[in-house]
Amino acid sequence: MIVRAVGDIAINRDEPERAFERCEGILAECDLSIGQLESVFTVAPFAEGRADAPLRSAPRNAVALHRLGIRALSLCGNHVMSCGPAGLGETAATLAALGIETFGAGDSLAAARQPLSVAAAGQRLSVVAANCILPPGCAATAGTAGCRPLRIATRYEMIEPNQPGTPARIITQADSRDLADLAEQVTGLRLRGDRVIVWLHWGLHLQPETIADYQVDVAHGLIDAGAELIVGTHPHLLKGVEIYRGRTILHSIGNFVFDLDVDALPARRAYHLKLVDLYPGNPVDPPADNRLYPFAEESRMTVMVEAAFHAGKAPLIGLHPAYIGSNGQPRLLAAGEPQFDAVASYLKRVSGRFGTTWHVEGNRLIAEAPSQDEADDRIRA
Repeated sequence: MIVRAVGDIAINRDEPERAFERCEGILAECDLSIGQLESVFTVAPFAEGRADAPLRSAPRNAVALHRLGIRALSLCGNHVMSCGPAGLGETAATLAALGIETFGAGDSLAAARQPLSVAAAGQRLSVVAANCILPPGCAATAGTAGCRPLRIATRYEMIEPNQPGTPARIITQADSRDLADLAEQVTGLRLRGDRVIVWLHWGLHLQPETIADYQVDVAHGLIDAGAELIVGTHPHLLKGVEIYRGRTILHSIGNFVFDLDVDALPARRAYHLKLVDLYPGNPVDPPADNRLYPFAEESRMTVMVEAAFHAGKAPLIGLHPAYIGSNGQPRLLAAGEPQFDAVASYLKRVSGRFGTTWHVEGNRLIAEAPSQDEADDRIRA
């Protein structure tokens, strides 16, 4: 069974059919293809207070997804309730009419918990999703629409309590009930014979090398529960790749198409300026002739994930580097291209804390766990 995946998708342009013209059909020739939807397809008005940067696209933009060949989209993200329950409902209906399945959000928590499942090559695969980035009204409950939450607590401790103004240690921890519910679902799916991918909307955005404490704890716990691949989205750039117990953790697979006019709404412009102040250089204001992609150079590097599931074996994971051009269009890269080498070098750098090693197979990057000697050296260091 072959699964392909790409990261954050938000299509909102005058000619949506051109969004994927440089990567047409790349997700079509596999058993399952998945992406992360980061806007809603609706004409409903924005719901007040539902997101720092609400995102909405006219439903006509959704037809562009056929050109990519995508078959399923996670709706489990922080923008899914930008237009309230009406926007979520119209989005799901629009995608269903195009034959695209959705998962991770729904009209109740029970609906949001439902896995995406597919059978192929004598195997059954399930994908479960959860969201750690939760603006007001985003989390589903028993009686209200939204996405499946994995709530995270943050606290700050002074590193030197007797030194006024000392930097704080940031400590993050997943809600024990949310995490237990997710882990129990993963274990249940594995016990019935499913292969399991966990799709997580999480992490600190726009900071390439920052991995929060909770992410490592959550990912390891879910692999211990039976997950065979962890896929992260939300940070708008690639983050480190970790191998734990022979299973791959993709902490963030970056953007893929993210059309964002920061001047379209005063609130969006204000939020953008706040991010520029918080994270100098990332994002940056785009040049005047390119309002589609207001992100820094590091956010232009991305990947298409390919996971091969063979019976009785750990999945084989390859990352096919891609680059998002000045027109906001992604293009797969070939080994030997300078941009391919740039993506490879970047992934090696941001994965350094995990000791991950890399090699090239064809046009794909393959991550490997450090040798025992390398792991021992990291522990001693």
